[in-house]
Amino acid sequence: MFQMRHAELLFCKRGLLFAGLVGLCTGILGCNGSLFGKRLSEAECHELLDRYTNKMIDQSTSSIRPAEREERIMQARRLSQLDPAFAECASRVSREAFECAMKSGNADQMERCLM
Repeated sequence: MFQMRHAELLFCKRGLLFAGLVGLCTGILGCNGSLFGKRLSEAECHELLDRYTNKMIDQSTSSIRPAEREERIMQARRLSQLDPAFAECASRVSREAFECAMKSGNADQMERCLM
């Protein structure tokens, strides 16, 4: 039970880190997707979030029921709707960063792509 709560806390912290990385890219670095090719669509931003969420789940737990995985993905989507940084994903995350993140094998690699 403690391990599951610890994993959930870690998952939430890492989810906030992902949003923060998108915010870093949009605010400090000024990554503008239009400078690096076609801007991301809203669907691609959600695809990026879903992939990151899945990678975080894979890293934080050895086994999870499909229904629980889906619930965590839906929770991440709901939280992203409240995050102003995520709202800017389509206009601020470069195509290059997106493609790098989508090819990444784990959440840490994805984060490096978005920095």
